Amino acid sequence: MPVLARKHPNVKFVKAVATSCVENFHDNHCPAMFIYRNGELEVSEVPCGDLFGGVRMTLQTVEWVLHEKKVVEIEFEEDPRDKLKLINMVTKHGKDLARRHEPDDIDDDGDDREYLNNQYMRYK
Repeated sequence: MPVLARKHPNVKFVKAVATSCVENFHDNHCPAMFIYRNGELEVSEVPCGDLFGGVRMTLQTVEWVLHEKKVVEIEFEEDPRDKLKLINMVTKHGKDLARRHEPDDIDDDGDDREYLNNQYMRYK
């Protein structure tokens, strides 16, 4: 997160040991995202690892989510998680499924990981 903090100096990023900040906060709730504006909690995503791209999370995927939440302005126009969806599909289901998948099939109005899972089930 230090890279994002330097890139977006008007946003305060906090990294903390969850159990020392929030009583009874479990490790399986990490990573978590809390967005405050004017001292008020506006967004609470617990856990938010999948939202950021899962185990293949990158600075770009985190930055994209923060852009969606109107926290930061970014220069790239395409959701970097779209590429991760195809990579995850290939890893999980093999190359044959990825060959049958067309990127235009992805619905742009939200998270379609469940859709991809349902689409896979129809091929069986």
